[in-house]
Order: sequence, then C-alpha cells, then structure tokens
Amino acid sequence: AIHRRARESAAIPNLHSRTSVRRFLLRTIRLSQVMIACRDSVPVGYAALHNGWLDQLYIHPDHHRLGIGTALLAWARRDAPGLRLYCFAHNARARAFYGSHGGRILSEGDGSDNEEGLPDLLIGFPET
Repeated sequence: AIHRRARESAAIPNLHSRTSVRRFLLRTIRLSQVMIACRDSVPVGYAALHNGWLDQLYIHPDHHRLGIGTALLAWARRDAPGLRLYCFAHNARARAFYGSHGGRILSEGDGSDNEEGLPDLLIGFPET
C-alpha cells in the first residue's frame, strides 16, 4: 500500500498488479538493505539501498512532511557515501526534497531507459 499510494500521489503510473509489486518488493528485500519507517508500530515508509544506489524511497502520503523521508535518506547516506538515485523529472515534491538535502542533478534522461517512459533525473549527493 505504501508503494502504490506514494506513486499515485506523485502521478507515477502503477504499471503492475499488486501481486507483481509484492514479488518485486520481496526480491528487493532479499537483494538490498531495507529500512522500514513505522509510526505506532505501523509501517508508513521504506527505503531500499543497493550497491550505493537508493533504489526505493516511498512514504505513504498521509505521513508526508513528518521527517520520515529525511530519516530514511540520512540512513541511506550514512551507509552509502556518494549516494545516487533516479527521480522522475515531473516529481517536483521529490526534486525539492532531495535538493533541500544536498542532492544535485547529475544528468537528465528522456524516459527511454525506464518502464514508465517518463523523463528522469540522476541525482547525486556529495560524500560527507
């Protein structure tokens, strides 16, 4: 639910069935470092880190602007100096979030390299 609702709130198409998304997330958990953020013992967000890349960072929209994304990003940056990630170009909220934490656009893509077909940005963080 976190994954799907976060994508919907950012106007990112959910191209896969719930079953496919569950399989993808189970594979992500096996292959990546994953941090799950909870409020009152209920998961509200998560981040997945793989080989220095932030592959996933999603917060349920009902829990935006509470510091959850900041905490998850700080965790990822501690574990991956020089962290990089992709962000869809139209996602102004995510772009502002990463920019406010020191992320810089390293390159721009036209969407031909992602399944959504949406222009994206490669964002990098300086090593601290």
